[in-house]
Amino acid sequence: MSFATFAAVGLAAFSTMASGHLIMQNPVPFGVDSLNNSPLVDAKPGTAQSDFPCKQRPGVYDITAMNNVQVGKPNLISWEGSASHGGGTCQLAITTDLEPTANTTFKLIQTYEGNCPVVSSNGNTGTDDYTWSLPEGTPNGRLTFAWLWYNRIGNRELYMNCAPLDVTGGSDDTEFYDSLPNAYIVNMPTSECEIPETTNAEIPHPGQYLLKNPDASFAAASGPSCQASAAAMTEGVKGYKSATVENLAATHAPSSNYDSTGPATGAATQSAAPGTSSPAGDYGASSAPAYTSAAATPTSAPSQSGFVTVSSAAASSSSAPATTSAPPASTSQPSAQTTTRSTSAAASPSSSSSSGNTCEEQGALICSEDGESYGLCNFGSAIMQPVAPGTICSYGQIVRRPQTNDTPPGSVSCSEQGALVCSADGEFFGLCDFGSAVLRPVANGTTCSNGSIQGKRSVERRQAFKAYAFGTAGYCSLQALPLLLTPKLIVSMLAKDARPITDLEAYLSRSLALALLAFALLVILLTGAIPLTGGIEDNVKGTNADGLSKDPYAYPTLLVTTGYHALTAFYLYTQVTGRWTFGLGAGLIFSSILFCLGVWVTVFGSEKGRISKSTGADKRTSNFPFGNSESAKSKKKESKEDKKDEAKAERKRKSVARTSSWR
Repeated sequence: MSFATFAAVGLAAFSTMASGHLIMQNPVPFGVDSLNNSPLVDAKPGTAQSDFPCKQRPGVYDITAMNNVQVGKPNLISWEGSASHGGGTCQLAITTDLEPTANTTFKLIQTYEGNCPVVSSNGNTGTDDYTWSLPEGTPNGRLTFAWLWYNRIGNRELYMNCAPLDVTGGSDDTEFYDSLPNAYIVNMPTSECEIPETTNAEIPHPGQYLLKNPDASFAAASGPSCQASAAAMTEGVKGYKSATVENLAATHAPSSNYDSTGPATGAATQSAAPGTSSPAGDYGASSAPAYTSAAATPTSAPSQSGFVTVSSAAASSSSAPATTSAPPASTSQPSAQTTTRSTSAAASPSSSSSSGNTCEEQGALICSEDGESYGLCNFGSAIMQPVAPGTICSYGQIVRRPQTNDTPPGSVSCSEQGALVCSADGEFFGLCDFGSAVLRPVANGTTCSNGSIQGKRSVERRQAFKAYAFGTAGYCSLQALPLLLTPKLIVSMLAKDARPITDLEAYLSRSLALALLAFALLVILLTGAIPLTGGIEDNVKGTNADGLSKDPYAYPTLLVTTGYHALTAFYLYTQVTGRWTFGLGAGLIFSSILFCLGVWVTVFGSEKGRISKSTGADKRTSNFPFGNSESAKSKKKESKEDKKDEAKAERKRKSVARTSSWR
C-alpha cells in the first residue's frame, strides 16, 4: 500500500469518528427526524440484527416531504456530511413496495461506478452533486427510491437511504420495470461477500444505465456468497438488457442545481449526441429519452476527465465527429448503441456557452414572465424549459396551475400580478398570483392599507392628521369663498355707508381669497392628507422609526397652522369683547376648535408624542377620538404577542428548512 493511500485511509478513519458519515438530502428521504448517518448494520438481511432495507427503525417510512418526479426529467441527488471515504460506487434503485422489507426487490435505474459520491478524493472532502432521471417506461404512481453506496476507503460498509416518489409521465404497466436488473447487495455481512478496500465496487449486472470512470480502480467482491449475490441481480428479471445506453440526467453536476422534488433543468448538462463534449468531472455526455439538453461546451482540447461517453445511434450515425456539439433535440429510447471516447475540453462553467436567460443568484429557480417555463441559475445564466403539465412557475417555485376561474378557499380574485392585496378591514393581506391572492393575517401591530403593510400606530397618526388638515383647509376655504366671489359684499359689510368698491379693494379681497385657498391646499399636501405621487413623493418622503413611509413636513406644518389658529382666535377674542358680531363670533369658535385639535394632535397623535426620557416607554395614554391602542400597557402586551409569533414562525422555518431543503 502506497503512503498516499495509507494516509488517506487514516484520514478517512479519523474524519469518520469526528464528523460521521453521509445522509441523503435530495430526494428528501423517509423519516428525516429519525434518520442517522451511519451505514447499514453488518448483518445478513432478514435477521434480527439487520436494518436492511432503508435503515429499519421506528418511523422509518414517515413521509416528511413527497418527491414529485417526472419521467425523463433530470433530478438532483445530494448528501449532507463530509465523510465521503474517497468515493466509491453508487446504485440508484426503485421499487413498487411503498414500505420495503428484507424481501423487497429493488430495480436499478442508474449505476455510478467509481468516484461516487465525490468525483476526485482520497479522503473525506465532502460530496459532489449528481443528477439522475427515471427512464422512459417507469411506472406511474407511488414508488420508493433507494440510494446504495459502497465506499472505497474505510470499513467495508453499505450505506442505504430511501425516499418516497410520486411519478408522472411514465407508463401504466410494469413491462419496463420488470426488465430492470435487481440491486447488487454485498458486504451484508462482510464475512460472506466483501468488496476489497481502496477499490471501487464493480457491479456484475448493472443493466442499461451505467456511468463508469475507466480511470478508476475496480475490483469484484470476494467471498463464499458473492456468486449468489451476482446471480440474484437477474433473478425474476424479464427481458434483461445489458447493452449500455446513455442517460442525459445521470452526470456529476458540480455546478448545477436540480430540483429533486419536481421537474428540473439541465443547466450544466451537455447535449446528447455521439461524441458530444462533456465538462470535466462529468461521466460523459449522457442522454435520457424525451429530454432536450443545454448548450454543449467547447471541444478545442483533449478530454482531461477520461470518462467513457456511451452514445445512442438512434438519431445519428456512430461515425459522427467527436467534436460536434449537439443541438437541443428530443430523443427516444435507443434501438442501437455505440461506444466512443470523449475528446472534449475540460471546460469550466465560466467558459461554457449558454443561450439561456441571464441571472445573478447561483442556484435560484428562474421563472419566465408568463410562468410557462423555468430554469436554474448556473453561473449567470439559466436554460429555460417548459414546466410540467398542470404546474406553473411562480415566484421561484413550481406550483400547481390555477384552474380557469379557480379562486382557492381563503383567496380573493385580483388582476395585477404581484400586487399586494388587502382585505376591507385591513386585517389580512396576500400577493396576487395568477388571478387570485391567498389572504393571511397581518402581524400584530400592523394593518394592510392601500397596497402596503403599515404600522397601526402610523395609520392612526395619519387619520389624526387628516382630520386636522381637512378641518383647517375647510375653514380657510370657507373664509376665501366670499372674498373671491363677492368682494363688494365684504366691503358693504365693513363700511358704514354704501359705496362702490374700488379696484384696489377688489384686488386685495381676491388676493387674500387665493392666498387662503393656497394655504388650505398646502396644509392638505404637507400633512399627507392627500398622498403625493411620482417623483415628488420619492423626493420628499422618508421613513419613520418603524421603517414606514412618512411625510417630513407634516409636523412643522402642524405647528405653524396650530400657531396660526391660536393667534386668530386670540385676535377675534379681543374684538368680540368690545362688540359682538356673527362673523367675529363664528370665526372665534372655529379658530378655537382647530387650535385645540392641533394641540391634541401634537401631543397625542404625532410621532413626537410624549416619550419617557428615563425609560423610553411610550406614554401616549390616549388617541381619542381615534382609539386607545397606544398606551404603554397595550404596547407591552402587543410586544409579548409579537415575540410569541416570531418564535412560532422561527420554529416553522426551521422545520421547513430541515424537511424541504431543496427549496
